[in-house]
Amino acid sequence: MLLSIPLEEAVSILADLPSREAAGRLQAIAIVRPAIAAAIFRMFNSNVTGLVLTHLSSALAAGLLGGLESAAAVRILGCPCSTRPTECRSCAT
Repeated sequence: MLLSIPLEEAVSILADLPSREAAGRLQAIAIVRPAIAAAIFRMFNSNVTGLVLTHLSSALAAGLLGGLESAAAVRILGCPCSTRPTECRSCAT
């Protein structure tokens, strides 16, 4: 069903699910349509992405994170300098 509806609707549906369930469905999508799974992952907000990421297989998580810009990946994964982000080259904006 998620593959037969507009991408924005699929993102909204997955974002409303518990993170473990959303991750399972994203993994299922990635098996048959990896580019669609990557597009959905990129469209999640950082909070949803981080929650879903914890339930993905390591290989899929690495692949999806590898497709993001560095700043987006840092935002999702967090940065150890979060108390002083202006001093960090990774997360300074």
